Amino acid sequence: MCGIAGIKTKDSKDAISLLGDMLDSIRHRGPDGAGVVASGSISRASSLEELDLNQLHGDSVMGHTRLAVVGGHNGQQPFTSDDGKLVLLHNGEIYN
Repeated sequence: MCGIAGIKTKDSKDAISLLGDMLDSIRHRGPDGAGVVASGSISRASSLEELDLNQLHGDSVMGHTRLAVVGGHNGQQPFTSDDGKLVLLHNGEIYN
């Protein structure tokens, strides 16, 4: 099962280091990949160790650790819409 974490701060403080700690604590839920979205910037990697959080900042951040049961390389998250306006993190499969 994958792990999902997110933070929205009330005082506009940068929350990326807190998200990094949260993802580290759930790394066992998804050792096959990781991804983060922070203020519209997205970073994906094949492991949590390879994810570069130093380049991201934001007061609204979400992250994901992936257990690659299905999806192969196409399952790296966060997913984005074609126009880049929507970002999705989820645990499960999308049909149709």
